[in-house]
Amino acid sequence: MRGLPGLMLVLLAAGSAHAQAIAGRVLDAETGRPVADASIELRNAAGAVMGRTVTDSAGAFAIAGRGPGRYTLRVVHVAYLEYRSQGIQLPYMETVMLDVRISSTAIPLEAITVRSRSRANYHAPTYDGLYARMDQLPRVGSNRIIMKGDLELRSVMRASELIDRYFYDVRRRGTPCVVWNGMMMSNPAIAEMRLDVSVDDLEAIEVYRDYLLAPMQFRDPVGLLQTVCPSVIILWPLRPDLPGRKR
Repeated sequence: MRGLPGLMLVLLAAGSAHAQAIAGRVLDAETGRPVADASIELRNAAGAVMGRTVTDSAGAFAIAGRGPGRYTLRVVHVAYLEYRSQGIQLPYMETVMLDVRISSTAIPLEAITVRSRSRANYHAPTYDGLYARMDQLPRVGSNRIIMKGDLELRSVMRASELIDRYFYDVRRRGTPCVVWNGMMMSNPAIAEMRLDVSVDDLEAIEVYRDYLLAPMQFRDPVGLLQTVCPSVIILWPLRPDLPGRKR
């Protein structure tokens, strides 16, 4: 663990929730003020990253765990020392509430090499395109990308349930375009079957309430559909090629 002696992690409470999660606030250890834009990383006992998030203006965060077990938190902010917690036991179907107190210090910044995904990938019907859009789209609004490990995806069983819970107006506006692994589903029965997939089998879901705001390659470019659909839902199956994934 790196950090000053003043860094503290205070367990507040554990309560019922729809899934296992760790939530709370990041505070300045000296002033008690919230620390916004701190990066939070959740790792399992094997050290694999289970999810990431960023604190809001109130210093608040919430991040889902993939099942009960022992986890650690890593907190990073440019004005503070990096913080790594001791093991946090996350019970089944409960939320552990934490206050993370971090101390500021005058430290020299190392040279930074900026790496960004090309905007040319933004419209690509590939995983690279998915990650490029994830980097550029806002976290809230009409267009959303929900990644595996995000709280919304971990709080439901199936993709259709997520759409109806968090984007309830999408299917009310009419039958959306459904894209699976970069391919448009022209058969309505198959499209509905894809929406019924378990979220455990998904890497990400992209939702575009407005058809015209979806990436160009997902707007029925070859005329497979008879009518223009009002919204677009893009489903990306789980990637078994990532480190730690089972094939």
